Amino acid sequence: MPYIKEVCKCGIIVEVSKYHTIRYKGGKTKRNKRSGTTSETQKKINQRNTQKHLTRLINANFKGGDLYLTLTYRNEPKTTQEAKKDIFNYIRRLKYEYRKYNQELKYIHSTEYNAKRIHHHIIINKIPELETTAYDKKWLLGYVDSDNLSAEGEYSKLAYYLIKETSLTYNTSDGVYAKRYCQSKNLKKPVITKTVINAKSFSKVAKAYKGYELIEDKTIQGYTESGYQYISYVMRKKE
Repeated sequence: MPYIKEVCKCGIIVEVSKYHTIRYKGGKTKRNKRSGTTSETQKKINQRNTQKHLTRLINANFKGGDLYLTLTYRNEPKTTQEAKKDIFNYIRRLKYEYRKYNQELKYIHSTEYNAKRIHHHIIINKIPELETTAYDKKWLLGYVDSDNLSAEGEYSKLAYYLIKETSLTYNTSDGVYAKRYCQSKNLKKPVITKTVINAKSFSKVAKAYKGYELIEDKTIQGYTESGYQYISYVMRKKE
């Protein structure tokens, strides 16, 4: 029953987690059979895991100056399926513009409509050849609220917001998607490595790598109910 040190590199961000596990055997572990139902506790765990995955995906593929857009409608579509066509038509138009400059569009988007008007959220890699207004003009159906991603490189708050927005509407009978968000196929995967460490070498100190700095309020440590210690922390590459 070893301790594991997990390191995830995504963009200028590095996450480090050290924890005890009974599942790790140096390879794949056998999954338990599905019970057919999902408890509220498990739903919360699934949501946290999805948020972590999305955070890493954004961190690995987008940077300061890239765009976070909210697309709303002048006249709301009649169905969510119609809205789905609208967002993919928007993406298709952007891809066409990017190809003019031999550039490749990267994106992550989600659609929300529960107890509010249908709207889309989309994160896009901005290219210097296009002004921000060009992204607005390609949305032909209403209005665009545009923000630039900050240079901090750590976008967990944005991921939390997107997952929260879709928590009540994804995978429903009238839903737009079976998943909480949709992504382009060209996104880089975070690089994750896991190594076994013994209890004696388990350090409870968060220490940044050379050339990196710890991000405040991102260090979590303590003990599990079984008495095993754990720690996780996040660092950012210095400019």
